[in-house]
Amino acid sequence: MNIRSIDIRALLAIISLLLFVSGCGTQMDLRHDYFSFVGESKRWKLEGYQMEITPDSFAAGSGILHMKGTDEYHTDFFSFYTTVMIGNKEQRVHGGSVSGHGGNIAEHSIGTVDGGPYLNEEGEPVTREDIEKVYMVVKWWDVNQHKNVEERIELWHD
Repeated sequence: MNIRSIDIRALLAIISLLLFVSGCGTQMDLRHDYFSFVGESKRWKLEGYQMEITPDSFAAGSGILHMKGTDEYHTDFFSFYTTVMIGNKEQRVHGGSVSGHGGNIAEHSIGTVDGGPYLNEEGEPVTREDIEKVYMVVKWWDVNQHKNVEERIELWHD
């Protein structure tokens, strides 16, 4: 046996071992998509809104809604919801509301929602590539117009 045949055998043994070890491990999916949004409508400004997507979870929130031009606006009703368009399907992923006598809605901290993943049309966890559009709708009782009004804040589109 010469040195060359030993080198080839050692190389083949190392390659076989590496193939065996790589086949035995659990495959980890390291996808992690993070969005940070800022957006405006005629009367509202949204800052610091976030979305985080992994194969196992979906989280959204942590932003602050500011009514433009005022520090105080008292009304009996306020709500918002965030919609993500996945494929051709709209999914409401986050929302909240406040009702009662004369609450100040001029600045509203948005809570956070988290849970399992949303699935795309193939039944796989959603990734950034699956998302076509993200927007928020804000509704409130307008004390001057004496009716519910709403505005849409565009946050992202593909």
